[in-house]
Amino acid sequence: MADHNVEGHFVVLLRLWTSDVWRTVWESLEFDVESFERLGLSYNTSDRDLWQLCQQHEIVLLTANRNDEGPDSLEATIRTLNAPSSLSS
Repeated sequence: MADHNVEGHFVVLLRLWTSDVWRTVWESLEFDVESFERLGLSYNTSDRDLWQLCQQHEIVLLTANRNDEGPDSLEATIRTLNAPSSLSS
């Protein structure tokens, strides 16, 4: 799933991954591409809530603007809640 700030980058990556060269690999992985809209999320969902949702649903979040500015920031959340079974470990 792409965070709002990297949606354009993600579109380019998807084009590459689904191109003739990589299509067989992409299809064999059977990935679902999620989005904020599809999950009913607001773009201003807290980093903590977003990280927890991604962990619960095994969603990889591509982002470039999450930070360590407060207790609910992505960095603080990962430091607090990260476990060996987490996707970000």
